[in-house]
Amino acid sequence: MRKHSILFLNAGYFADVHGSLREYILRGHRQIITTATIQQRTGRKLIALLAKLQPDVCCLAEVTPKTFRYIQEELSSLYPHWVAANKYGPGRILSRIPLLRKRFGGILMKKKLPCRRHLFSHGMKKTLYEVRLEKDLSLFVAHFPLSAAARKKQFHELNILLPRDRRIILCGDFNIFRGQGELNNLIQDRHLHIVNQKTDHTYPAHCPKKSLDLFLCSPNISDCSLRVITAPLISDHLPVLFAYRASH
Repeated sequence: MRKHSILFLNAGYFADVHGSLREYILRGHRQIITTATIQQRTGRKLIALLAKLQPDVCCLAEVTPKTFRYIQEELSSLYPHWVAANKYGPGRILSRIPLLRKRFGGILMKKKLPCRRHLFSHGMKKTLYEVRLEKDLSLFVAHFPLSAAARKKQFHELNILLPRDRRIILCGDFNIFRGQGELNNLIQDRHLHIVNQKTDHTYPAHCPKKSLDLFLCSPNISDCSLRVITAPLISDHLPVLFAYRASH
């Protein structure tokens, strides 16, 4: 049984902003609108990283459709399978506003795996991806709201949505600026544990002080490990690489 790996990154729309106050002041506008040249140049950093690490699944938050497709096409021999969609959900007003309709999340996969998109009832960001890694193991991927009240509602919803008949890996940008205590109810009710150590900070990338990008998993997933990738700097979040022992 070999180890499988999953990478998660909030790519910050490939705006080449790494999280310093100076950059947010001078370049923060890039996370709203930026040039294709900057996005492609920053995207090439991720392409090089994925070519080196070759995770089995790569989960990306805050991407544009054009840059996501550029990355997938450059790595098509490694990741022939993919899903991507607007993070606000189909038919929503936000998904039709010109500046917001290109705000996507996506997943690259080496193998064709069953995928499903759930939609949260609360919060602006609605999308929750489910990838069936094995018969008894599902990966869930989300980008949770900045609003603490909306996060609380989505964590409660997640508690209901997560299946009880299989093992779970849950990853994403949790935006838990109030700390990991926000996840206590979910962790206790679903018997999950946070794989990140307290020192595995991911934000801001230039000088990480907070653990916002997390992997949670069921206790019966064997030989799991995690590391934060500190170089190259791609966005204002650092990529997180999770590994586990497959059951077959």
